[in-house]
Amino acid sequence: KNFSPMSRPMNFSVRALSVCMLIFSGFMLIFFLRFWPGRLRKYGHMTLSNYSNATQIRMTDLQSQILERARAVEMVNIEHQRNISWFKPKSPRSLSKFSVPSKFNFDAQKVSFAIMVHLAGTSEKLDAILSTWWKSFSSDLGLVAFGKVANTLPKEICISVSLEDNAWVRTRDAFIKATHCFPHVQHIAKFDDDSYVYTRDLIRQVHAFKSDYLGYPMQANDLLYASGGAGYVLSRRSVDFLFGCEPSGQWREWEDTAVSSCLKGNQVVLKDLVGLHPHNPIQMMRYDLNGHPSDRVRKEPLEGYMFPISYHYVSPDLMRAMHDDIYLHEAPLRRSRPVPSIIHQFWEGDNKPEFFLTSCADAHKNWTHITWNKALISSQFPDGRLVNDQFMHGALNLLSDVARYEVLMLLGGMYVDADTECIRPVDYLVKESLGINQAMGFYERDANYIDGLLASGVIVTYPWSPLTISLISALKDTDWGQPPWISAGPMHFTKILKKINAKLEGRDYLGILIMPSYHVYPYHHSDKRGPDHMSQIFAKGSVMDQKWGTTHGSYGRSKWKREKTHVKDLDDLLSLYVERVHIPGLSALAKKQVRWVLAKFRNQASLCTRISHLVSSLAFAIATGRVLLFDWRTNDSSEKLYYSDFDDIFDIPISMSFANAVENFGFSDHDIHEMTVNVKSDEQFLRTLRTQDVDRVYMQSIVELERDDWWAVLLIRNRFYRNTVFRGQSSDAIYSRLKKFMFSPKDPVNAFDCNVSESVGSASASVLPSLQNTLDLPEATTACFVYLMAEPTDTSIQRLQRSIASINKNFGGNYPFLLFVDQFQKWQYLQHLVKNRIYVVELDPAVQSTSGVFVIEARDREGLTYPSTFLLGHPSLERFDYAIVMDPDLHATTRWTADPIEGMKNKKFGFWVAFDDAHSEPSLWSNFLEFVRSKQIRVRQPGLVLTADGHYRNTTFCRCFLGAMTSEFRTPQFMAFVEFFDASDGWLHEGKLLAFYVALFMQSADVEFFDYVNIEHGSFHTPLQINIPVVTEDIIAKVFA
Repeated sequence: KNFSPMSRPMNFSVRALSVCMLIFSGFMLIFFLRFWPGRLRKYGHMTLSNYSNATQIRMTDLQSQILERARAVEMVNIEHQRNISWFKPKSPRSLSKFSVPSKFNFDAQKVSFAIMVHLAGTSEKLDAILSTWWKSFSSDLGLVAFGKVANTLPKEICISVSLEDNAWVRTRDAFIKATHCFPHVQHIAKFDDDSYVYTRDLIRQVHAFKSDYLGYPMQANDLLYASGGAGYVLSRRSVDFLFGCEPSGQWREWEDTAVSSCLKGNQVVLKDLVGLHPHNPIQMMRYDLNGHPSDRVRKEPLEGYMFPISYHYVSPDLMRAMHDDIYLHEAPLRRSRPVPSIIHQFWEGDNKPEFFLTSCADAHKNWTHITWNKALISSQFPDGRLVNDQFMHGALNLLSDVARYEVLMLLGGMYVDADTECIRPVDYLVKESLGINQAMGFYERDANYIDGLLASGVIVTYPWSPLTISLISALKDTDWGQPPWISAGPMHFTKILKKINAKLEGRDYLGILIMPSYHVYPYHHSDKRGPDHMSQIFAKGSVMDQKWGTTHGSYGRSKWKREKTHVKDLDDLLSLYVERVHIPGLSALAKKQVRWVLAKFRNQASLCTRISHLVSSLAFAIATGRVLLFDWRTNDSSEKLYYSDFDDIFDIPISMSFANAVENFGFSDHDIHEMTVNVKSDEQFLRTLRTQDVDRVYMQSIVELERDDWWAVLLIRNRFYRNTVFRGQSSDAIYSRLKKFMFSPKDPVNAFDCNVSESVGSASASVLPSLQNTLDLPEATTACFVYLMAEPTDTSIQRLQRSIASINKNFGGNYPFLLFVDQFQKWQYLQHLVKNRIYVVELDPAVQSTSGVFVIEARDREGLTYPSTFLLGHPSLERFDYAIVMDPDLHATTRWTADPIEGMKNKKFGFWVAFDDAHSEPSLWSNFLEFVRSKQIRVRQPGLVLTADGHYRNTTFCRCFLGAMTSEFRTPQFMAFVEFFDASDGWLHEGKLLAFYVALFMQSADVEFFDYVNIEHGSFHTPLQINIPVVTEDIIAKVFA
């Protein structure tokens, strides 16, 4: 070979470079083949027609707004908002950040059914379908994407690329591509990316029909075609007819009409696939009521809602709300998410059954509680109205029946009638019963009652369940001439539920579980409640008790409203005891800190002494706020009183045996031993009854009483209980009334033959020697801590609990706590969270005067209805000699070195912080001067309010921790002082007014400085005392002249 002088063989470096360039070129070729089609897909698509968003429902926004707006307008009571993921808006994610499911496990050679989705190109829609119904749990289900697609789709998805602008051509090409990707495919379904598809039922129905062309029928001139929005299914034979087909004229403009035109030319007939829907559920049902568009061939049959296959115009948020993996083809038969923890109730107008509504919120602390009414429906429902909006202005019971189905459709959860008392949480029942089923209902009585009538007062279901949609839709065909319980209530509910269950045909995941009635209806409205109905309810394991308010015509009665009650006589006292102590004390919320008194008997006791002991135990339970339980088990474990069975004796609403209560709460023998103090005939017990605040001495959860006499006479004579509890009644009168309460109308043991004088003597007769020695003992000093609570929110209750816990830890003292509140029901269960006795006193802001004590006008003062110090004159504090007033956000820091109550002995006032406030109130000082001059009062401690040279020093007592001899704040001079300053809004500056009062009416020896109390409140961390200067008589005369 001849080479030029410059030519020479390639060296090793040149050869290596050539190899590298060859390898690089190969990688570039692979990259082009793999990724360039994605670029074509991205830039070569047509601009799709914009679908109308008018009927799309932004569920996430709606659900979050329900919770947010409800607080602002005070229309719902929300307790313990759950962090439910689909309650919170989700921001759209970019295509590059998809969380692609890992369930794509199909084999292209085995795929017999393919689902083809037209992607409009928004990342939010694509993310929604990938995370919901476009998951795949089956090896024989293939997925095809066409339209605006991205190269970030899972590689298992077949992608069709077309540069054509015509929707028909792109769709046809996608069908062809599907047959190439999955050569053995038998059926191909086409849907849009704003459709939600129940793939399990889709494939089931297609296989059952064995048709070449299935869809939702629509009419365009003489062409019957399947709606592209609802989705349609073609067999492989029908797909082959599309190859090379070119529809002409108007049919070519739309892909669904073009497909039908091609198939019509090949004699392929459309089969109506019931369950496909061209719109979302709400719009479909509104069409059913008001008329469908003219191109619709038919109205939607009820079966299409009972067993849905698809809905169109579904927003991504609605798609997530509707979804459960159990709807997917060959997915595990177990629901992938729990029922939302939301309790729905409905009430419109006055006479709200607050006690029952509150009981459901209190029994389900981890649930969101919503009380619906017309205003809330208007503000929160799509377009501000129900589907069946014509009932918004009709009968309220009918509106309640209609609305419950719609709120359950919208949010899911549990609907509970407003006249239902919730006894304990329903969580375990829901968790154990709804693993597969879409909903849970309850018999009204049993399977034989009115052909298995179901009650609609308690329904549990998932959001957008086929059951709720069917219940709403079927109302269009109901007979409104029938009573509401038939047209829209229990009978309607029963009819639809049974239709679904009868047509399941293996679709257990759409079944509705029917539970025995005793869970929520322990007593039917036709049943007579026995004397031990509460124990029977617990024995049955009921979680609720339906009171049948409408059936019995009870709405509107005062007993449903549970307003502030003034105790006028013993009958009122007994009624309040049952309502506010006994019933809550047996609820599930009381388990943490039960308060029981257990009446036991001595075997040798006579019948009358046993009865006297029972009546005494009831008096003790009322006085101490405890549940009365009975334990008289004999050697054979039967429960008898003398020769009579337990169930034959009592006809009272508090009959509950100790054995049943222990079993219901699940306490072990060790638990009972640790919680119980046994009281027999010890002298200390009798002295406590006569002289002490009993709750300070016996703080154990269970007080076991085993005596055989009318020992309650000592409790009745105790100053602490004599007037405040027993209303000043005589021992004879109290014994007679309590005995009648316990044994009337039943009296199988001739209890009325036993009177108080035969057993222990009456109030006017002699008593047993063991009691006589204690009648004239001096009574102990009584005291309490007082809180003024503004609003019953979760935060304020928790803050109060922390304050009480810190005081018990660093001080103890076992003193009771008294709460002044505006809503009793919100605070009563606090008693079962702490060991101290809690007294809850309900204040009515609308009442200006009560019992001659309230002379202060009810207007807002620094966010509170009443000034805390003024309430020291309240009648509920008459039983206490001393009180410590505290702010609820105060907490004890370290151990207190002394008892502030003991420090208050023989003193009138105490404080923890006093300071000269930099903020001056000239008008307040002017009013004080006017008061002193008009009353001609000599100031006892002028240095408390004046400097040495006679200037007002703005002395302020911090009201965060104040002590008081309560009798001082009921004196005429204090009431006159309050009345004078209240007329000029003086109580807006309570701390300064207290300094005025102490300076006017107390000596320094009357005031205690709590420098041994270690607490924190706001910016105050240590006790603070001011120096009191000496003010000469000349200065005093000059200032007050």
